[in-house]
Amino acid sequence: MSSSGKRQIRQSTTSQANGFEQEEWFHGMLPREDITKLLVDQGHFLVRMTEPKPNQGMKLVLSVKWNKKPHHFIINHDGKEASKYYIERFQFDSVIDLINFYISRKVPVTEKSGACLIHPVPRQDWELYHESIELGKMLGEGKNFCINIC
Repeated sequence: MSSSGKRQIRQSTTSQANGFEQEEWFHGMLPREDITKLLVDQGHFLVRMTEPKPNQGMKLVLSVKWNKKPHHFIINHDGKEASKYYIERFQFDSVIDLINFYISRKVPVTEKSGACLIHPVPRQDWELYHESIELGKMLGEGKNFCINIC
């Protein structure tokens, strides 16, 4: 255990911390409102980017359907070069290792929720990859936004 009381799990040394963008369970920026339609059955899960609270920046969130309702867990990391990713008890070298651990071991994501990862929900046809969007001419801008032709 580390000094913070979190248990560190070392798994794949070849997986990279930010190599999860092409995983079927990663949906990019997806609002909470769209999650209910995608998480159909018990244990369905996906990972998305969102801003859980205003002005706190973007966070990775694991969303899981359990006991007939969606649960949302922030995937924490310490922001250091050798960053560890964790939700509650276990720490991992990458987001991929974190997800694979909870799928293969069938360990609840948190003790309180009891939610387990059973089946990943793949990205839908209507969801775009960020790299497939090309920004064109800027049409307008404001204090916290700009509008471009895509």
